[in-house]
Amino acid sequence: MKITVVTSGLRSNYSGGSVHVNNVVKRLTNYFKVEFIPSINFFINNDRVNEEIENIRKLGIEIPDFVSSLSKFHSLKPSFLPYSSSVYNKYAEKVEKVDSDFIYDPDYTTPESIFISNKVGIPLGLTLHEPLYSFSQSIFYTYYTLRPFFFTILRLLYKEVAGTLFIN
Repeated sequence: MKITVVTSGLRSNYSGGSVHVNNVVKRLTNYFKVEFIPSINFFINNDRVNEEIENIRKLGIEIPDFVSSLSKFHSLKPSFLPYSSSVYNKYAEKVEKVDSDFIYDPDYTTPESIFISNKVGIPLGLTLHEPLYSFSQSIFYTYYTLRPFFFTILRLLYKEVAGTLFIN
């Protein structure tokens, strides 16, 4: 059986979730042939794409030849929110052939996995991570998780609006 993993990377250096994804994918290689297709976020602001791909190959994970054509998505700007469906459709069009029994999204953060699954007609599996918190704790957690992004966005919008007002 062959499994195609679609995720933003297999680095395990930035959160507990990334460590979990890395460990799960490594264990899958013990039982299945594993293929890795990086998501768009793998390429954005990543100057070490080739190095990371080589490290993934060292784990015994196959990387299809068409992955090099996906690097054109490097020019997209980072986004906290998902991109438009047209971006994901263009991405899925670049995926030439997936010869696999199953597509797996280990952290359910990659819409690309859904678009690829729909394009090639291979079943999609994913891991859902739900917080085991009460409703009030979930709101508190979400607030403090998103707060830094919220203030950054407000600052950027303010600069954009203020710059537009003073230029005109």
